[in-house]
Amino acid sequence: MEFWATILLLAMTFVWGFTFVTTQDLLKEMQSSDIMVWRFGVAAFVMFAINPKAIINLPKHHKKHGVYLGIALGIGYLFLLYGLSRTTATASSFITGLFVVLTPILAGLLLKEPIEKTVWVAVLITTVGLGFLALKGWSIGIGEVITLVGAFFFALHIIGLDKWSKTDYVYGLTAMQIIVVFLFNLITSSIDGGVSMPPTNNVFYTLVFLAVVATCIGYFAQTWVQSSIGPTRTAVILTMEPVFAGIAGVTIGSDILTTKMIIGASLILFGTYLVELGPRHSSEGTHPHLEP
Repeated sequence: MEFWATILLLAMTFVWGFTFVTTQDLLKEMQSSDIMVWRFGVAAFVMFAINPKAIINLPKHHKKHGVYLGIALGIGYLFLLYGLSRTTATASSFITGLFVVLTPILAGLLLKEPIEKTVWVAVLITTVGLGFLALKGWSIGIGEVITLVGAFFFALHIIGLDKWSKTDYVYGLTAMQIIVVFLFNLITSSIDGGVSMPPTNNVFYTLVFLAVVATCIGYFAQTWVQSSIGPTRTAVILTMEPVFAGIAGVTIGSDILTTKMIIGASLILFGTYLVELGPRHSSEGTHPHLEP
């Protein structure tokens, strides 16, 4: 069972990593808010169709938590996609992964939780790595900065998820978040001129793939896998997501692999490992993936 669970999660991590390139291609065809409306709209429809009672019968306070979590997730994705249109898929994936390091820092500030020394070492290492990825001579790439803001909101989402997801209403809470992300982007898109239809059939099929496979099946798979193989192995596997994204960016995308990119990505990956496999990890479990 553990072998097949590991293979399944590795396969999903592969899919999530490659979605950075897929989404970057979509951004050439549609606005970021439109992509999110279609992706999360289809995902919300699928989750509601599978188990509508789990959403309808969700207690009021859990619905409120789902709204808070969905707003944080929606803002995070908005910044992620906006930044992805202005940087490489490789840089975006590794910078997004910084939410793992930001989470314990924000948790310490907001919830008065102790911050391990390992985390501060990871902050130093990943900051240097971020510098290698984001600095363009003496200036900072705007796409990388915007992506970092997205990582900040993802970290806030993880803090809330850790606080509120320990419940028998996990499916309903997850579906509620997806619905809120859909509505959040529907409002954003409406302000920006209204939702646009996918320009081609291929774009529509890609959006459905992201909704059903990367979102619905992906979250289901991760939930089952984490109950089978434990948090440490899960964390190690999930750190492969930006690695797969980098491979996709160079092989099927337009990213150019440079020495600076390799050094920066390696430092961020190492800092992430320090946090995921440090003292906090054994007691708090792992963080979920966050593909674009």
